[in-house]
Amino acid sequence: MERIEEMSRLARPTVVTIGSFDGVHRGHRHLIERARAMAGQMGLDLVVVTFDPLPRAVLEPDATGYVITASDLKLELIAELGGRRVKVIPFTPEFSRISAERFMEEELAESLQVRGIVVGQDFSFGHQGRGTPDLLSAWGASNRVAVEVVSPVADEDGIVISSSRIRAAVRGGDLATAERLMGRPLQARGRVSSGAGRGRKIGVPTANVPIDRYQLMPPYGIYAGEALVGLEGKYPAVASWGIRPTFADLVEPLLEVHLIETERYIVGEQLSFRFGSWLREERTFPRVEELVRQMQEDIIRAKALY
Repeated sequence: MERIEEMSRLARPTVVTIGSFDGVHRGHRHLIERARAMAGQMGLDLVVVTFDPLPRAVLEPDATGYVITASDLKLELIAELGGRRVKVIPFTPEFSRISAERFMEEELAESLQVRGIVVGQDFSFGHQGRGTPDLLSAWGASNRVAVEVVSPVADEDGIVISSSRIRAAVRGGDLATAERLMGRPLQARGRVSSGAGRGRKIGVPTANVPIDRYQLMPPYGIYAGEALVGLEGKYPAVASWGIRPTFADLVEPLLEVHLIETERYIVGEQLSFRFGSWLREERTFPRVEELVRQMQEDIIRAKALY
């Protein structure tokens, strides 16, 4: 994947699609596919334009727990969909005040040499979101830029697929619906940190994965799923997401992941956990021995599922 620098002025005309693409869900996939098709028809390169951080982080700085897909994972998923050239625009307070007209002239016309644009029907841009698909289409007609406005994609029930629906499903613990809307499991990612080694002492070693405060997560509980470690390792796993009430030693919630049938040392490595099935709620055990027995049962159930 080629990442276009912020101040670059491309030498060749392009087709672009623009959006936050949080979740890279089935609707986003359709948008990128339409843009890729337009680029192929026009014989031009496709550039996917997105923002980091998500606009909400700047416009609502106190909001937490809403990012469906971390920035690096989002770019990986976009590349898998054929978005081999990506421009990530830093979304800052200054950028949020740029008018829609200035964005079209400076970013689209001058920097990206745009000849074709594909956006969703609910796309907005520019200061206070005053830029609309209608404004973009009018600008395109005056500047010989083809503009395609894509209708929302609906699921099997005829309901529009959206990032807000996915967030609601995850927060409600309905991971099956979230996975159906995204076309892939919910995934949380972080770098494994060293802990007290308590899991190894009781025979169930776990990897501590601190989670960014902006990352969308499901309710506290124990989950079966799949862990991706570094660039190659893939393991069935059990994860505990919560505050570890039996030991009462956490202030902030933590994702603890047990890799099934391996004792690989992974402190310092990047770990992604793909949430699969909910196994049980997080609860306090009166004795550590009871917790260990329950953890062994969780592992058996997870092995049967994955």
